[in-house]
Amino acid sequence: PKFVFKTTGLSTLSLASNKFTGTVELIEFMELKNLFSLDLSYNKLSVGTSGSDSAFSLLPQFNSLMLASCKLQKFPFLKNQSRLNMLDLSENQITGEIPNWIWEVHDGYLPYVNLSYSHFTGLQVPCHFHIHQYLDFHSNLFTGGTPLPLRSAIYVDFSSSKFTSSL
Repeated sequence: PKFVFKTTGLSTLSLASNKFTGTVELIEFMELKNLFSLDLSYNKLSVGTSGSDSAFSLLPQFNSLMLASCKLQKFPFLKNQSRLNMLDLSENQITGEIPNWIWEVHDGYLPYVNLSYSHFTGLQVPCHFHIHQYLDFHSNLFTGGTPLPLRSAIYVDFSSSKFTSSL
């Protein structure tokens, strides 16, 4: 509903697991300066990531950004997110490599990352994991050698990939 973009005092917006349809551009949320938690997961929405990198820098500083199953086709540019603790972009249509800058978000402290059930082919190298406790990359199209996350990781899932190296 378009009224959402006029509710400027909103801090949390969870519209997950409904039957919303249509298309919404992620940059439409930039006017909601107080928004720190956004969950649009598991609807029939298409969330677009068009716009320049500088436009994405105007998004609110999210603590939690949950966009699972939102028909994303491009990795949203979140490099300027300095408070992000939870990122869920699972079950989308993003292809290619996971960009290196994602490991620098929130000064390298991004505890929860779920990028499962997408079409990622690997990680951009060199990959510099920092403080990431929960990393879920299962059911992607990774090949080659298995990336090694930091020792601080508590949960790492690379299952259902196509790695060819030995452990």
